[in-house]
Amino acid sequence: AVCLYRCKKDYDIVMTDPSHRSLECLLDASQWNHTVAPVCKKTGCESPSPLSHSTLDCSQGLTSVNTFPPGTTCEHVCDEGFTIPGSQLGLSQVTCSRDGSWNQTEELLCVEMEVPQLSEGCRDDTLLVHSRNVSFPIPIAAPVFKGFNDSNAMVHCSMAELSDYGTHTNNCTATDTELGTVSWCTHNITVIASGCPSFDSDPYSRVSCSEDRNATEDMLHPVGDVCEYICELGYVIPRSRQDWAAKECMPNGAW
Repeated sequence: AVCLYRCKKDYDIVMTDPSHRSLECLLDASQWNHTVAPVCKKTGCESPSPLSHSTLDCSQGLTSVNTFPPGTTCEHVCDEGFTIPGSQLGLSQVTCSRDGSWNQTEELLCVEMEVPQLSEGCRDDTLLVHSRNVSFPIPIAAPVFKGFNDSNAMVHCSMAELSDYGTHTNNCTATDTELGTVSWCTHNITVIASGCPSFDSDPYSRVSCSEDRNATEDMLHPVGDVCEYICELGYVIPRSRQDWAAKECMPNGAW
């Protein structure tokens, strides 16, 4: 007589020698041909380790022994407001192998979707430009935003340099490529000259100014200074030139 070992559903025989799957009763010895007892082991994979802030979505359900059948694919789906960092997206899906193990067991995270945080820059500023030492365009340093794991977020600004005097508005957007989140900031940069050059009056007038140019570099008139020609007694500025009687130092260093 020959007897075969068969495991119950969702179990499989574990043996080092396949011939031991059967038993034969020997006629001359009135005993079985071997006494090796088989081991029936559950098939499939145990449930993957639980992941905080996520649910598990699998292609097949659990077997009668609470394992996933070989070939089952499971994906970790993060809860609303959480996400898998971009560098770990390839780890979000696992497959049950025939040996009862998942194809990868590297650590995975569902992290909160925080926007990049401003770390440096993006403040209103005034640049004092001396025409002899600085020439346009003037490069602008981009602000620094911190993202996932304190990494620097990718920053794009509407302006990378300044090409003229005046007030300029710079709009910057920061993107955390790991989490896919975005934040932004806006700041104004005002560029003014260090001052305007002095000028002479004619022999019959003097110049009166609102500011003290001794306080500026190279005796320049400060931006905003208003100077007026005042004629000596007996002299007058013609009406056709009244508009020239006063001049103001402009932000670009010109009257």
